[in-house]
Amino acid sequence: MKKYQFLTVFALLFVAGCSTSSEYKTQNIAAQQPVEQRYTAYNIWLLPKRQAHNFRVINYKLPNMPILPAGTAIREVSLNAQGASPGSMPSIKFITNDERVFNVAFTSGFHPGKSLKDYEAMMFSTSPFEEIIEGMSETEVTSIRSGVIKAGMSKQAVIASYGYPPEHRTPSLEDNQWMYWMSKYRTKKICFDAQELTIRCGVPSSDPDVL
Repeated sequence: MKKYQFLTVFALLFVAGCSTSSEYKTQNIAAQQPVEQRYTAYNIWLLPKRQAHNFRVINYKLPNMPILPAGTAIREVSLNAQGASPGSMPSIKFITNDERVFNVAFTSGFHPGKSLKDYEAMMFSTSPFEEIIEGMSETEVTSIRSGVIKAGMSKQAVIASYGYPPEHRTPSLEDNQWMYWMSKYRTKKICFDAQELTIRCGVPSSDPDVL
């Protein structure tokens, strides 16, 4: 009788062990699933090296400064709501696939109603550049690659080229005028017609084709 009891207990322990092992393997496999590749959703202008951050979320479009292009592959993104050091600004840190590290300063007053998490979703996309520009005209694609706005561009193309307009001056993307910051003191208005295509609304630039 004791022999049968021992065999029964052993069998139950064996089954339980197999179940636990199987469950562990399943969880381990799930944990190892690759993270979906992300890309920059729009062009981002670098700030001068003397600045504490590489970019600002407001995306100052300083002349003659390098641009991190839309569609740049991103390996890792992290959010720092408290800032990197005491008294510093909240920021978004990301690392490109080629191991470049960037920090983006977030000024909440420029983006009412938006959080770091919101801008993480806005700045990065699972779509590579070929998908970002899908259905766009040759003029739109060329403009995005150059970081400019020309007449006849859709709102999607404007976002890919310039990023999102800061919410404190453009509360809704449904508006037919968007305000961008070229520097801390200089702004640029982008206007749209009834078909939501860009039209000239300000002083002509040195390049007659560029708004």
